[in-house]
Amino acid sequence: MGSSETRQRRVHERLLDAAALMYERYGATGATTRRIAAEAQVNEVTLFRHFGTKEALLEAATQAAMRRVVPLRGARGEPDRLPAVPVDPPAELTRWCASQIAQLREARGLLQRAVAEQMEGAAMCNPHDAFLAMHDVLQAYVSDLHYHGFTVDAAQVPLAIASLVSLLATDGMGRPELARMLPHEAEATSRYAQLFLSIVGCAPLAPGVELEDVAPEDIAAEEAPWRTAAARAPYAFEWSEPVKRGR
Repeated sequence: MGSSETRQRRVHERLLDAAALMYERYGATGATTRRIAAEAQVNEVTLFRHFGTKEALLEAATQAAMRRVVPLRGARGEPDRLPAVPVDPPAELTRWCASQIAQLREARGLLQRAVAEQMEGAAMCNPHDAFLAMHDVLQAYVSDLHYHGFTVDAAQVPLAIASLVSLLATDGMGRPELARMLPHEAEATSRYAQLFLSIVGCAPLAPGVELEDVAPEDIAAEEAPWRTAAARAPYAFEWSEPVKRGR
């Protein structure tokens, strides 16, 4: 890529970032081309040369910003999935909850603006995709829990997923205003994980047994301490939609 092309790409990215920021601050109407161009440190002629119209720029900018959130992504930029082979559900879910809340806080302004404008019928992007992505990750994880021998009450899965997604959304987007309703921040994610596992009936380790005491070869064995006869029995999930297990 030549130096001229590289400069054009940088200008293009600056315009996308500036448009997303102005949309977040002022909404679609208030994010004028003058404001966007000033934030990107270009003139309006350059803006129109790259995107043609303000609407095209705002759509591209908000879609690009949402792609960084949906599905919510981990530190390496990969889809932030839960393990396909669960070993320590409380720790796995706690880490995942923490990463989702961090990403929601980063995207809070954009999501709140998109929700407000969607209610007015003028949203440039779908803010609910982030929460639907969480739902899909959790649904696949619960299926994996059962597949690998943990006890799961399928009838409670929809409630558990809805509860956890709601808690993450509230914490990630509304903790400053709703702190009195939420657990202390230092323990919130572990309590959310515990609540989720309690609702789905995921059996914990036997009393007095620590995870580090379990030999790796026992994790897949029938005598693993978190398994029960019910977990080993044939079991049928009835989902509203098929579970996508691909990763």
